[in-house]
Amino acid sequence: MSVTHIQQSIENVTTYLAEHPEECRYTDSAATAVVEDGLRCRAEGPHGALLVSDMPKALGGGGQHHRQVGCRVPPWPAVMRP
Repeated sequence: MSVTHIQQSIENVTTYLAEHPEECRYTDSAATAVVEDGLRCRAEGPHGALLVSDMPKALGGGGQHHRQVGCRVPPWPAVMRP
């Protein structure tokens, strides 16, 4: 996947959510997310829910595997930086 493709995908999501703000509003449980190292992120939620995500090495991350336990979100990269 090229950087151009990733950039276009983020722009498409931004445009869609700007046109459909109701899609941004969800009532859900609280979670805490932190950037641990480089682009690796860790999110913890209620009942032991855990998501650890990193970008591939080719995109500037550490290339670590994704882990998720009790999460309802897909394990894709959680941090996008310019």
